[in-house]
Amino acid sequence: MPRLSMVRRRFTDALLRMSESRDLRDVRLADVIDASGMSRQTFYNHFASYEDLFDYVASRPLLEGECALFTPEHTLDCLRRLRAHEAFFRQVPAHEFGVRYHGLLDAWLVRLAIAEFVAPSATLSERQRRSACVTLYVTGTTQVVYGWLADGMQADVETLTGAICSMIPGFMHATRAVPHPNGLDYPHVAP
Repeated sequence: MPRLSMVRRRFTDALLRMSESRDLRDVRLADVIDASGMSRQTFYNHFASYEDLFDYVASRPLLEGECALFTPEHTLDCLRRLRAHEAFFRQVPAHEFGVRYHGLLDAWLVRLAIAEFVAPSATLSERQRRSACVTLYVTGTTQVVYGWLADGMQADVETLTGAICSMIPGFMHATRAVPHPNGLDYPHVAP
């Protein structure tokens, strides 16, 4: 594992561990740094802020899979990864960064989906139609997932996957405009 990934994982693991026994609203950056065993400077070498770390941790289930919410298999896989860190994700909607993160996630996934499923060579009207369909699907999906988190993750992941996948536009089932992009970054506000 590259050093960058190892260092980020230390901070990620510290925040996830803390979420199991503490309310995330009470966790401060200094707590995460102490729990990671790393220095403050090391933290700032890898993250712009505590908010940036939060975005990174909250995005991991999407980054660990391929376009996590665009196929039934990837949706199920992503929801299972969310469930694996339930203590953290149940708290995301109540956290001060939660609403902002929801907007960032939505915009990030829309951009990713449009790049993947809307071919630049298509006619203008077809690009507009597909972009609208992708935006509606992604916005609906992120709203459903965010609602699931806010509801304490009550529904089982298979049921939720079925509901989400019933919304996938037909053209997304069979077509990809471009190959899956390499080097996905997490949704965050650029420093």
